[in-house]
Amino acid sequence: MLAITGLITLMNRIISQAGVRGVQLGLGLQLIQQGLHLVRDTRSLWGLDSIGIGILGFALVLAFASSKRVPTALILFAAGLALAWPVTVSRASLRFGFNLPHWLCQLTWDDFSSSFFRAALRRFR
Repeated sequence: MLAITGLITLMNRIISQAGVRGVQLGLGLQLIQQGLHLVRDTRSLWGLDSIGIGILGFALVLAFASSKRVPTALILFAAGLALAWPVTVSRASLRFGFNLPHWLCQLTWDDFSSSFFRAALRRFR
């Protein structure tokens, strides 16, 4: 959306490269921390969801960290899908086609109008 409207050029001028790198570093550190917690909480040394698989993934990232030809994140994502497939997906539950979202509650116009104005007016305090 930013590229279509041309706002990406404006954002590029406003936000410095150091700011972008800082956000990337902070997000990367948070992802590492979350990954370590998820691996630690498995409490299993070997298996599809284990500390061994976490260490193997970490070693893969370190091995190909400086490579520009090997898409390490894509390989890890594909490996995660391959490992999770037999555990979480039953073949009977798969259906291909067009699906619309299902709403858990029915919103009325009164609900929308009161919530919208409360949320919009809060920004102008």
